[in-house]
Amino acid sequence: ASDTSARDLAVGGAVLLVLMVIFFFARNAFTQHLVVRRVAPSAAGSAGWLLFAGLLFLSAAAVLAAVNAAKYLSLAVTAPLLVVGAAALVGALLVGRR
Repeated sequence: ASDTSARDLAVGGAVLLVLMVIFFFARNAFTQHLVVRRVAPSAAGSAGWLLFAGLLFLSAAAVLAAVNAAKYLSLAVTAPLLVVGAAALVGALLVGRR
């Protein structure tokens, strides 16, 4: 039951690719929102990329868990993705406040 087919991995990769496109547009909107709020463009750009990275790491953990929970929903795989994702989102909020 812990065997993952190539089809499942392909579907998971396609979902992650679609999410990356959506997150890229969200990053652009977030960056523009910060610039309108008088945040320096370089800081806004950094906050936008941190938002993108955070959302990507969190969604990668979710997609891996959906593809094969028995194999990928372990502490060694999920914890680093969640920690880095959460840290990037916190960093985006802190950098965007400058």
